[in-house]
Amino acid sequence: MFETAETVPYPDRPTTFARDEILAYVRTFEEAYVRKDVLCGRDGPGHVFGISYSVLERETFDRDDDIVVVFLLRIGAATSGSDGTGTGTLWQSDVAPGGVVYAVDESGVARASFPEADRRNRDEFESNAPDPLESGTLVAAFD
Repeated sequence: MFETAETVPYPDRPTTFARDEILAYVRTFEEAYVRKDVLCGRDGPGHVFGISYSVLERETFDRDDDIVVVFLLRIGAATSGSDGTGTGTLWQSDVAPGGVVYAVDESGVARASFPEADRRNRDEFESNAPDPLESGTLVAAFD
């Protein structure tokens, strides 16, 4: 018998907006985001048994004094499951890294995908990353 993967709760609002706390917050937020996207954003039947999530690189970018911009090069995807047809057909997949950029301040969190980040050198992350405030999506609002 297989157990399906589960979502994890989003983290509480950061208590301070210091760099280290925001890095930890974004890492935890992104894991919850990936798991929810994999499990709740699926089309068609099927079950996900495994989800891989790990952070390979993380850094902050200096763009604004009041906003902390965080880049993650991470792996986050479904790795195993079934097709849901009842025939017992199982699948497994390899996952490749991808990037995301977050902007966090006291009002909330914006997120932008940076899928080609794995093809960049480390010194190119900041200059090629999208601006989550311009091309991203608001993913959390703080009261």
